[in-house]
Amino acid sequence: FADGDLIVFEVVEPNMGLRKHCELSLSSRLVTNLIFPKTKESQNLTSPTINPNALFATAQDIVVYFPRILCNGVGTQNIYHKKVLDSEHGCDQGCAAYSSSIQKFCIARIDGIYLYDINQEENEEVPLIMIGEKQGLAAVGRYLFIACRHEKSRRVEVYAYDLERKRVT
Repeated sequence: FADGDLIVFEVVEPNMGLRKHCELSLSSRLVTNLIFPKTKESQNLTSPTINPNALFATAQDIVVYFPRILCNGVGTQNIYHKKVLDSEHGCDQGCAAYSSSIQKFCIARIDGIYLYDINQEENEEVPLIMIGEKQGLAAVGRYLFIACRHEKSRRVEVYAYDLERKRVT
């Protein structure tokens, strides 16, 4: 993690151990989050627009999407393309989540919550404004749960943001 290299292993057979699968890179950046999105397909709902074998990775200054990280077969060359969703901003550890209800990758930064759509070339969506030091982010159903440290009291408060109605509940 510290050097930005990610090594993915796969289970060979039960009780047989692991085999090195592939290496991915965030170009010498400290990795802060790895998210394997739980898709609607894996929940037996309608077909998703995201590959169920995808991976999102963040560092302090970058957000990256790897569309597919499974092997192409024995003896073949594996090429792991990556799509940089944000090349200037990333997030702290624990401040990233994938929302299967809106099919967007979400990150929490001090100035707000940012939503990334992998199907858009440019992700210039206005962030959800929520000032404060973020301690964590989780996506459950249509809600984002955001843990923020209150500036004056230094208490951590948790907010539930309804992604469909676009408001804090």
